[in-house]
Amino acid sequence: MLKQSFTWWSFYAPKTDPETLLRRAAEIGYDGVEMLDEKLFPIAREIGLEITTHRAHESIEKGLNRRGHHDGIIQETEAALRLAERWNIPNLICFSGNRDGQSDDESAEITAEGLRRLAPLAQNAGVAGNPGRHELSGAQEINYPAVFQAVAESGYSGGIGHEFIPTGDAEDSLRGAYGLVLEAERRAQGFSNATEVSW
Repeated sequence: MLKQSFTWWSFYAPKTDPETLLRRAAEIGYDGVEMLDEKLFPIAREIGLEITTHRAHESIEKGLNRRGHHDGIIQETEAALRLAERWNIPNLICFSGNRDGQSDDESAEITAEGLRRLAPLAQNAGVAGNPGRHELSGAQEINYPAVFQAVAESGYSGGIGHEFIPTGDAEDSLRGAYGLVLEAERRAQGFSNATEVSW
């Protein structure tokens, strides 16, 4: 069975009780949470959620696409690796940064240089709707049920991380995304007569 997680930043809202959201996600069947605030690590673990991904460095805008950022990012990543070891977090995420007029080719080359200087990081499959980074619905350009089915049929046993911004209730969005992957797995295993998922 594919493991599923969700990104904290996109589902948590200031009016939401953090523990309630974590508990509801666990009840739905989520295995883990990504990029959770460190102060909530103990609560997530108590509930039974893995912390599946954390930031290797803080800034999204100032990333690896500028050589001047590399040394600082490496220092932050070293600290993040120690945190990951303490909390058994299998994945760290690095950000390439804003281009600010830089060409795609130059950005990619400099980012690759930065990555070569970092310890190899584990891979994680992350998904968000396009356009808009919202729910995985028929309004999206990507047919996620077909993608999830292909992933399940491939034998991949890693994680599927849901990183999108709910347009409505966060719990309903978590439940819907979880169900899409579950149904795709069932189809891949021949447990469903469904040939497609209606959005």
